[in-house]
Amino acid sequence: MPRLALPVVLFLFAASVVSADEVSDKQKAAAAENLKKADLKGYTVVESATLILVSPLPEARAKVVAEALEKTARTARKGLQYADKDEAWKGKLTVYHVPERRAYGNFLRLVVGERSEAGVVVAVRGDEPLAATGVETNPKAADVDLVGEIGPAVGAAYLQSKAGPSTPLPPWVSTAYGRAASLRADSPTGKRMTTYKTAARPAVLGKGRGPATLAELWANDRPDAELLATAFVDYLAFGSDKATQERFPRFVSALRPDENGDTPEPWKALETAGWKAPELEAAWRTWAQKGMNAK
Repeated sequence: MPRLALPVVLFLFAASVVSADEVSDKQKAAAAENLKKADLKGYTVVESATLILVSPLPEARAKVVAEALEKTARTARKGLQYADKDEAWKGKLTVYHVPERRAYGNFLRLVVGERSEAGVVVAVRGDEPLAATGVETNPKAADVDLVGEIGPAVGAAYLQSKAGPSTPLPPWVSTAYGRAASLRADSPTGKRMTTYKTAARPAVLGKGRGPATLAELWANDRPDAELLATAFVDYLAFGSDKATQERFPRFVSALRPDENGDTPEPWKALETAGWKAPELEAAWRTWAQKGMNAK
């Protein structure tokens, strides 16, 4: 195999860096243009290694939050079994944080082309991949809390990319994975994780109503449905043994429409990934009983 001379290697490396910078510069310019389109004033556009964050936070603070969100991105990639060389999209993911309901609705309508009440909207096709969240945050909240509120949008974007940019994922799956990835990126003994486990453990084990079932997940009509879904997806992606964790990306891929354009039900995707409902329910409850720890 021919070896490249050092100057050639350095030239190729420099060219790739310039190309990457050009892409992110275009994406930042697009973000600035989208702010004008949605008439959002007082927002800043900052970037970190893999993300561009658009928010009403002061620039210095926005940079701190963007850097902290990198851990959420790494955790989301890990849960989905991305290889180091795998690229989820071209360039960087632009994360829009628009914490005001009317402004967020206008942004989705004018920029994303959606009329949605969803807290998180993801669009990762093309040259301007984005994740938008309208979660309302307290400007005086600690940085770790802001990261926790914005983080689910990052996790949901990586899930969408793994499933396929056009795959119509069940909203509860996207929300649950985004929340799980955000939680697992946080301190395992932090306030957010402690609060989550304190609420999720009795929900799974069924304190006062019997253990949770997969049928209840599919129905998605319990008052604590979002919490229950987060605990389930958290178990699949982060809490099970390594062999079981490797099935999670298969489950995500199995949610893609078939050759007839029909989208599989989640229970069918689980079967395709190699899980059986009774055994999976039992393992999920055992994990909850033992403390809901990540493996």
